[in-house]
Amino acid sequence: MVAHTCRICGLNFSYEPVFYAGTLQEVITRKYCDECIPRMEAKGSMAAAENVAQEREKAWLEICPPPYRETDAVRLPMNPAPLAKVLKWKGGGSRGIALAGATGVGKTRAMFLLLHRLHWEGHHVTAVTAKRFERYVHQMFEKDNEARDMIRRAHRADILYIRIFFLSVFASHSI
Repeated sequence: MVAHTCRICGLNFSYEPVFYAGTLQEVITRKYCDECIPRMEAKGSMAAAENVAQEREKAWLEICPPPYRETDAVRLPMNPAPLAKVLKWKGGGSRGIALAGATGVGKTRAMFLLLHRLHWEGHHVTAVTAKRFERYVHQMFEKDNEARDMIRRAHRADILYIRIFFLSVFASHSI
């Protein structure tokens, strides 16, 4: 038996040392008593979960443009019934989702709320404007690495959101 002091609680404990080929393996010494080992394992799991959360948050900041990050569903001017349908969409199947409506009703914000939920559920989400996506497709054939990376991300994505802007220009003419 080997006596050691626990690095967490400071109490002395004993354990059976590890021998390999008749030699004591100092690198395999215990640092924690039996009571503190579960706490350290839990702490390790919590640290790993925290790292995953930090990586997810970093990825979300790359996906979502700043104006949409603080969107509050309650404050959207969108009709609550269609908004609820959008936010309940599960994704991952063959059926997509499309939103149409007047400017300023919250279509893009509703989509980013949905993408946020799907991203945090573990889906691989990519968002891009139609104009940028079109440019990337053209540039891909010109050996543009940024374009190739975007197209690869789009291809791997469980959820691909392409924002399309339609602008109507009305001109009045005097006759």
